[in-house]
Amino acid sequence: MPTYLLPAAPALALLVGHYLHTVLADASHPEQHFFARFWSARSATATTCFAGVGFVIYVMIYTDDATVVLFAWAMLWAALLISSLVLMADRHQARIAWGTSAVVAFLFAVMVMHQMIPAYSRSQTLFGASSPVAKQLGVDESTPIATIEHEFSEVPFYLNRANIAHFARLRDQGIKRFLLRNSNCILIVDSHIAIESLRDQLPAKSKIVPLLQRGPATLYRVSTVPNVDQLAQREARSR
Repeated sequence: MPTYLLPAAPALALLVGHYLHTVLADASHPEQHFFARFWSARSATATTCFAGVGFVIYVMIYTDDATVVLFAWAMLWAALLISSLVLMADRHQARIAWGTSAVVAFLFAVMVMHQMIPAYSRSQTLFGASSPVAKQLGVDESTPIATIEHEFSEVPFYLNRANIAHFARLRDQGIKRFLLRNSNCILIVDSHIAIESLRDQLPAKSKIVPLLQRGPATLYRVSTVPNVDQLAQREARSR
């Protein structure tokens, strides 16, 4: 996960910075490190601008979140990319090359943190405010829900419920017991699990209906017909 690598980023930046400082301060062999002296800052600026354009296009295509702000970011990065390519060979910009690279990197970080990540999160969430899933399925507090293989911790969080069952493995025998106790429920399953594999783990006479796929999850509605013994137990309890 990116958060696991984040603590190493400052140390890596210091190592790269120290190396570049050493190379740029070495005047004995200026031709040996010509790329680092002349092209490294310019290449970093152009690459960051190209990445900015790519991120915006990705979000527009794959998240259906084409807002005015995104279009503004797209225009900004396109203009910066063209400018960086035009000025790349300009020797008079050497003094400000690293400064412009730092500014562009800062803008890229701001866009990713405040626009890209929230947009991606909105496109992937199951029951967050931006998701229509809860309304489409008619989910309420009485709807039995279980998650399989993937915990989907956002489900109990956004539904504000502590009774969401979770089964870490598809072959967990608790799945059948859960379905027998809840004759009509919703299963939230990791998308890599095929419906045939899931069907093999259901009780006999169970009906499974795919509802929708969103993000890393596939949702199914499962109806289980109770057997004669279960009906007798329910009647005994009602008496």
